[in-house]
Amino acid sequence: MAKDRGIVEIGAGNGQWSRALMDRYQQFVQTGRHLHPKKKFDFVLAYDDQSELPLDQQVFTKKTKVHHEFFYDKVKRCDSNFSNTLRHWECRGRVLLLVYPPPGKMALDAVEQYISASSKNDTVIYIGEARGGANANDALFDHLERGDWALISVMDVKPLGAKGYEKLYVLKRCGPTSG
Repeated sequence: MAKDRGIVEIGAGNGQWSRALMDRYQQFVQTGRHLHPKKKFDFVLAYDDQSELPLDQQVFTKKTKVHHEFFYDKVKRCDSNFSNTLRHWECRGRVLLLVYPPPGKMALDAVEQYISASSKNDTVIYIGEARGGANANDALFDHLERGDWALISVMDVKPLGAKGYEKLYVLKRCGPTSG
């Protein structure tokens, strides 16, 4: 689904998911199974407004082992409404990735900006808790459930600790498009 399109992650934080996806993508390319192995391609474009970074930048500096092993150095700073970011030509046609978006309007704003930026923007991967959980808000789920989106896949996400209600949801736009 994303292997030839790439991913744009909004709200990437320190880029742990982007880093894991890039590492996996590099393994995929090295096996020769990619359609364009010689073409330079940033598989993940990661953006964050850096307002709610999950780990303290004073502690986890570029000199720490955690930074080198888990963070993604290519996370770019963006404004909090994402419209300028998602309208860049290099973001068009990519899969939108939202990982543990904070409660509030951020996730819905990102999805709305994503779909309005291009008719090629039609796939969202949401990782987090479902409606009523700790991530996103009801407005996002109302938007995704109103009929313009089809749920393609749901996968469990290994929890950190003893509890965890997070899942990975893949959604495909099947309704009206714009852009």
